[in-house]
Amino acid sequence: MNIVTDKVTFRRFINNFENSYLHVPEYQRDYVWKKSEQVEEFWEDIEEYFYDLKNNKNVGDNSGLFLGNLILCNQSNQKNIFQIVDGQQRITTIFILLIAFRTFLKSLRSDPKKVESVNNLISNINDYLTFENLDTGEMSGNFFKAAPSINIVFQYISHENWDGEFPTQIDKNSVRKQSNKLKPIYQYFFEQISDLLSQDKNEYTLLNKTINQLTFINITLDDFRSAYLFFERTNSRGKNLEVADLLKAHLFASHETDIVEMWDRIATNSNQNFTRMLKYFYISHKGHITASKLFNGLKSLYSDKQNNQNFSAEDLLINLDDFSKFFNAINKIESEDILKPIFLELSNSEKLNMGEDRLFRIYNSIDALNLFGVTQAIPLMWSVLKKFHFLKLHKEPYESRHRNTLVSFFESLENYHFINNYILDRVGNEVEKLYAEYAKKFHEAEDEVIFTTTLKELYTRLQNQIATKDVFIPAFLEIEYSKTKRNAEIYYILDRFNGVDDKYKKLKKDDKPKIFNPYTAFSRTDKTIEHWYPQSKAMDENGEVYSWCHSIGNLLALDKTTNSKLSNKSPQEKFVELSDKRYLNTYKDNIRFLEGYASERVTFDSWDKESILKRSEELAEIAYTKVWGFHPPFLDQS
Repeated sequence: MNIVTDKVTFRRFINNFENSYLHVPEYQRDYVWKKSEQVEEFWEDIEEYFYDLKNNKNVGDNSGLFLGNLILCNQSNQKNIFQIVDGQQRITTIFILLIAFRTFLKSLRSDPKKVESVNNLISNINDYLTFENLDTGEMSGNFFKAAPSINIVFQYISHENWDGEFPTQIDKNSVRKQSNKLKPIYQYFFEQISDLLSQDKNEYTLLNKTINQLTFINITLDDFRSAYLFFERTNSRGKNLEVADLLKAHLFASHETDIVEMWDRIATNSNQNFTRMLKYFYISHKGHITASKLFNGLKSLYSDKQNNQNFSAEDLLINLDDFSKFFNAINKIESEDILKPIFLELSNSEKLNMGEDRLFRIYNSIDALNLFGVTQAIPLMWSVLKKFHFLKLHKEPYESRHRNTLVSFFESLENYHFINNYILDRVGNEVEKLYAEYAKKFHEAEDEVIFTTTLKELYTRLQNQIATKDVFIPAFLEIEYSKTKRNAEIYYILDRFNGVDDKYKKLKKDDKPKIFNPYTAFSRTDKTIEHWYPQSKAMDENGEVYSWCHSIGNLLALDKTTNSKLSNKSPQEKFVELSDKRYLNTYKDNIRFLEGYASERVTFDSWDKESILKRSEELAEIAYTKVWGFHPPFLDQS
């Protein structure tokens, strides 16, 4: 077995493959990195190293950002093929980053002063990203063949003339799944690059240097079997130890008592997201940190004797254990029975002065944030809850003043993310550093005045960056029912519309119909979506239902029994059928729709495409200004 080991930068690593190409073999696992997890952490490290270079923190240091080991196999019978045994997730992600960077660089070509240097960089990237001709199978230059699950689309977007549009079909083969996998990561990188270079676009050369200086230990073996044995041995012996492994070893070495049981419970509560949970735990105390600095940051929580807020090793474990319970409850989207004891435990009694209805509203907002895929708020939530309890804001003399503070806090997060992220699909981490900043501020708040001031500041910052109504409404109008989706967003939206009274105040728990239930599969719920204008009467010559029939303005939530009775009746016949149904008293938005339309137009016989689109626009207005209106009270005055 011949082993060649070399510490290389990404630039030198790629240049080593002249007349050869990198290949992710078919038996390797799929490309599995996700934008909201590994990709965001990867970019944070890139961004941090970029600023280190900018601020001359790496002067005299020839090594770039270290990304661990890459294990390759170059068998003697395939001298021009280097198979990636370990490292395909990192390598693939870097190439997607380069594609996004190339797109950004193309936007700078309009500047005569930059065009030459920009074109040179684009040319260099194209040398890295040369593509496989899908017709001839020919390859050129430094070539990377990605995992089979994404490779067709990866080759497509690697082409130097790619226009930025992700394909849904190539050579009559559907590639929608591949595009859906790569598109969010590409878009995320493009948006982050644009933000990073927004103030000084001349720094594109510095970002290029940052990427080229990414550093690996490149281990190349000449036999496939030996390569995999080497991979297994290095992994079993602790190669690239995770932060959790390092922290565990550190704590066990410094702790005299048996902590195995507690550690195992913490690990279980992490839901296989141990590093992310540890990061959020740190953020809830000290603010933003990158993955590369997390281990030292966690150690500093209890090793820095000069800071009296730091923990002992035992305190760290106890606090981490408490946080892990919350993290587990939030991420598993379990029943409210898991969350309720946590809220009550924070108050040390049932005198949290919230009552079932307030707790119910908090649970609903947590359900919504899970639906939106928002995890960045977890450290902030925990910091606010802990400080709220520590300062005894649920007791006199603060009880009446802060009666609705927690409810308003969670609902404000829900409303913000519904508008900015769920409807407009903005990048979730636009608030990650903001939330980290305020998690630290809440953790350090010494009294009620500072807590209140901090809350005001947070609300103001969020209000300043929430999308305008003019941007929100067109995006909201794109919401449509689809047979191919679970339609969770439709159930959720109709749940919220029916969960407010005529003054758009939240209904009490017992008065509100539960249309959206994340704990039950939608196929098993007793609720269903009714098209008021029947789908059977809105089909084109190919039997496809017109999109306007699927618009939000034509959709109502009903129980399945009632919905089955309506069948394909006309809107006017449905109105007559439902006009005396008592159950509609709990569906407030349905009642507003039926009574409002009938009183204005007398009959539903004229219900058509125009009526549907008009109601959709009315709902969009109400959604932005009322139901999800971002109007948090800086302090509850009721």
